[in-house]
Amino acid sequence: MHHMATRAPSVPVMIELADISTPREQAIVARIGKIDHAVIDAAIEARFQAVPVLDSDDRCLGMIDVPHLAQLAAKGEVLTPEHADGGCVRLPHLVPVTSLVSALAESGVILHTSDPHDESFPPDWFGIVSVADLNRPIFRAHVYQMMVILETSLGQLIMDEFGDDWGAIRLLSEGNQKRVREFWEEERDEGVDLSPITTVTLSDLFHIAAESNRVWNLMGFAGPAESRTVAYQINDLRNVIMHPVRPLIVNRKDLMDLDAGLRAVESLTTVLLKRIGMVTG
Repeated sequence: MHHMATRAPSVPVMIELADISTPREQAIVARIGKIDHAVIDAAIEARFQAVPVLDSDDRCLGMIDVPHLAQLAAKGEVLTPEHADGGCVRLPHLVPVTSLVSALAESGVILHTSDPHDESFPPDWFGIVSVADLNRPIFRAHVYQMMVILETSLGQLIMDEFGDDWGAIRLLSEGNQKRVREFWEEERDEGVDLSPITTVTLSDLFHIAAESNRVWNLMGFAGPAESRTVAYQINDLRNVIMHPVRPLIVNRKDLMDLDAGLRAVESLTTVLLKRIGMVTG
């Protein structure tokens, strides 16, 4: 477990979309007029649900579903502004991780504007982010940062509530108590004398919270059963994040699970940071 920093963590965790997006000039887009079959092939290969529709001035008119675009091309029809649907989902260049994932869960593709302080971009510039971009390592690192803040905050809350940190450890199973004690003793033998809470896993912390009426109540739960349900959801997300060989998103269910999991992490972290006095309001 990571140790809580003395400086208040930055929440919500923000992501600079240019770090994971494709610039407008390199993006897969459909243009008004004759439909380019290469665009359809590229969109299908990239697993895009939809692509932006641009006019001759590179202005985004809206989005079009890739299957619909393919149907129009098969019929030999040209793409018109009327085919653009729903407008262009645009986000600022810097957004909370949760906002990005929720927007992608809703539309499949989003556009983002440039940094207004960066004058090197033309006025109508945009970047495009698809669900596939969530598999980039830098995005995973942002999610990991969210998990670290949650874990350290929960650990601090438990340390604050138990005058004797070993009292919290005794709420774990005998096997996990033994593991924590052995690791703590190894650290002490190396000259590191910290609370045994710093040696536990996120799963251990959630178990302690569920076993302590005071802690699960401070976390805003109606009871231990509710805390366990959220714990399972967040632990599942953490397990995915900690296995970087597997893509984060391979299907629609993965995306929806990520969306729900991140919102649970952000909501619980906000409560915890208030409880330990790291943020006010």
